[in-house]
Amino acid sequence: MDITRHNFKETYEIVEKAVSEANFVAVDGEFSGVTNSTFNLTNYDSPEERYHKLKHNVADFLLMQFGLVTFKWNPEKEEYIAEAFNFYIFPFRSSGSGIPDRIFSCQGSSIDFLTAQNFNFNKVFHSGISYLRSAEEASMRAALNEKHIMRLQNYKSPRKSLENNGNSTSTDTSPAGSPTVISDPKTQAFVDGIKAKIETFLKTSNEGGSLELEPCNSYLRKILYETIPTMFPEPLALEAHVNEKTKQRYLVVLRVGSPEAMQQRKDQARAKDEALLQDSIGFSRIIQLLTRSQKLLIGHNMLLDLMFTTQQFVRPLPQTLEEFKSLLSCTFPKIVDTKLMGSMLPFRELIFSTALGEMHNRLASHPFSIPDIIPPDKYDPSKSDHNMDINLHEAAYDAYITGVSFLSMLNFLSSFRKQGKSQALANPSSDVISPYINKVFLMRSPDIPYLNLAGNDLTPSRAHVFHVQFPPTWRANDVRMLFGPIGSAVYISWINDVQCFVGLHDKSQAKQVKKLLIKPGGVDSNLYTVRTYEEYQRDIAGQIFLTPTTFKHSYNPATYSRNKVWRPNNGTTAVSTSTSGTSIVQPTPSSGTDTPKSLIANRKRSGEESTAVKPLSVRRISSTSNCFNSLDIDEPDVKRKRSQDSATPIDVDASTSIARTDLPSLLVSDTDPKDEEMEKDSVKEPSVSFEVPSNWG
Repeated sequence: MDITRHNFKETYEIVEKAVSEANFVAVDGEFSGVTNSTFNLTNYDSPEERYHKLKHNVADFLLMQFGLVTFKWNPEKEEYIAEAFNFYIFPFRSSGSGIPDRIFSCQGSSIDFLTAQNFNFNKVFHSGISYLRSAEEASMRAALNEKHIMRLQNYKSPRKSLENNGNSTSTDTSPAGSPTVISDPKTQAFVDGIKAKIETFLKTSNEGGSLELEPCNSYLRKILYETIPTMFPEPLALEAHVNEKTKQRYLVVLRVGSPEAMQQRKDQARAKDEALLQDSIGFSRIIQLLTRSQKLLIGHNMLLDLMFTTQQFVRPLPQTLEEFKSLLSCTFPKIVDTKLMGSMLPFRELIFSTALGEMHNRLASHPFSIPDIIPPDKYDPSKSDHNMDINLHEAAYDAYITGVSFLSMLNFLSSFRKQGKSQALANPSSDVISPYINKVFLMRSPDIPYLNLAGNDLTPSRAHVFHVQFPPTWRANDVRMLFGPIGSAVYISWINDVQCFVGLHDKSQAKQVKKLLIKPGGVDSNLYTVRTYEEYQRDIAGQIFLTPTTFKHSYNPATYSRNKVWRPNNGTTAVSTSTSGTSIVQPTPSSGTDTPKSLIANRKRSGEESTAVKPLSVRRISSTSNCFNSLDIDEPDVKRKRSQDSATPIDVDASTSIARTDLPSLLVSDTDPKDEEMEKDSVKEPSVSFEVPSNWG
């Protein structure tokens, strides 16, 4: 069912009933963008760094479509009943006071992707449901209460008010308020003209009549609110209206008449204000409904879904990861990520792609089985003559197949237990589901595969990882050649144009890096700096991620040349000592000349390595001589990203890490942090024999 602001009121009770009766709820979202490239994600981000980077990258985008599917178990027929709701969302500027006029961004690639999936943007921009955060709701409610107090003042007879103000026994406690002094002749002429119109109106109209005044600005409306009730002995009411076509505001003068009519008018105005408030809260009521229900929430690769939902409908994302976890535990206390489940044993050895569509198709075949489900009419293959895959990337359909995939995995897990019904396992307190609760998949993080929303995150050893700082003209091959003497293949994860992480495939060679490339009390040069991952984290500890600033690297471009990293010669080297006492490996002069710079450059561009022995010819820099104080730096150049394509990613075995976890080892893909439907490539692993964990069944 598609839900817009035109049918939201009528369908809210249907959604409320479906959620209250559901065993669990599956959700998914579609966004106007997923990254503004403020920060470049790396494979070696700490959980706190990853949260801050995502927080800045998604802050300005909009969640435009929210899919919600409820799954209810029918014990009589032993089947699930699924109901799907597809919400279109847009921040309409309401006529109510206290509502922000929101500004949001669109990412070209995301809009292009949604367009290719036949996404209905007209429904978003023309019929999307509005929303308010809780603080904005409180602000609007306060503004409406203030308006109500002003309305009560306007309904009183001015002469009675004056008499009561002079009577010490008066029970009238309404605020008197002092009128604004009019000093502008044009304003006074405007008020006099309005007064003349009202006098004519009172002579020619009956009780209950109304007079529309001409549109005017907020200052003139304030003057009229204050002066009109004091001009006439008869009680008059003023109401603000908005022209639907021009969006201009104007006032309407009402003849209130009898006390009964006055009370009726006040009740109608109050009800209208409450209806306006509820319309403005809009989709946030659905999030509040999910929070109150305490239902198990299922998603796929759902970290961004959770961040967007919190940012847009609850409150701005907190500054720290721990605050975010605390806020999320109050909003959605029970969460399961199917991408994480599919990446774990026993599923990772049977599911070779965790992209949502491919994973769903795999879970529908042997050895998996999907329980009996009555699907929503729109997604029922028996009622449609087209392939259901055409619905992919519609939020409600993605939520539906996420829930179906979850049930298939529960069925598979139940085969290892004495109880054989998946509905029994859908209970969050079940020991089959409990290992997955409140852990969401963390993309591009080979040794921290998930974010633990209910506790401490994994802390794997990264002794084999080094932070490198270098001139902006360096490319991937320059960094690889720097680590060439170590003899270990490396994986490069770029931070920006002048920084990267380098991970060693052979972790045992970390000591050689410290010996050859990191020396205390370095020499007078700023060509490059290498430091351990631990030193890097210590330097940035406790810092707040702000708007990136441009990094100014200190080196002399006049004396710098790309081939300073490597200078091939006849294979002999000599060791000299600098004035600071640091050993420097330098080439021994030979009878011939060094390899020309043009040849070196060609080799770098082609990715070839020289067959000659390549001694290290650069100076060693102290790991503390040129430390950074922040990660807030410009985004990397796109051509650098192309140069890293040939790098082989590191396979980190979680079982050999010092990290402790109650989950089995994971297979993690090295892809961009986007929703799974935006991934072009899927991670494959060779088929291996399946082995059931000893603690199951």
